Amino acid sequence: MITSIKSKFLTPSKELRRLSILSAICNDSKISQHKIGTATNLSSSMVNNYIKEFLANELITVSGNTNRSRQYHLTTKGREELKSFLDSYSAEINGIYENAQESIKKIVELSDSLTPEPLTERAEKKQLIVNG
Repeated sequence: MITSIKSKFLTPSKELRRLSILSAICNDSKISQHKIGTATNLSSSMVNNYIKEFLANELITVSGNTNRSRQYHLTTKGREELKSFLDSYSAEINGIYENAQESIKKIVELSDSLTPEPLTERAEKKQLIVNG
C-alpha cells in the first residue's frame, strides 16, 4: 500500500492522496473510511470526500448498508486509474532517485577536488617543477 509520509521535502498532493486511498481499497475491500484515514494519514472527512468523488467518477462501487458490512470495490476504471497513478508515482520516485544520485556524485567529486594532496605528492610535483 502507498502511504503518505511526513516529510520536510515531499509535500503530499491530491494525486498522492488519491493513489493512497485507491491503493488501500485495492488491498482490502472491507476497510473502513476510518482505517483508510489512519493508513493514509488523512482525516476521515477527507477520505469521505474522496470516496464521494470516486463514486461520482465511477472509480469505485460500494456494497453493504451499514459501516460493518460496507465494502468498497475498484471498478475497471478505478483499476486503470490506480495503475496510471502507480506508473506516474514510480517514474517520479525513479527521477528523484536519479537526481539524488547525480547530486551526490557531484558533491563527492567537488569534495575530492578540495582534498589537499598528500605531502609526498606535493613534494614530487615541486621537484618536477624545480628540475623542469
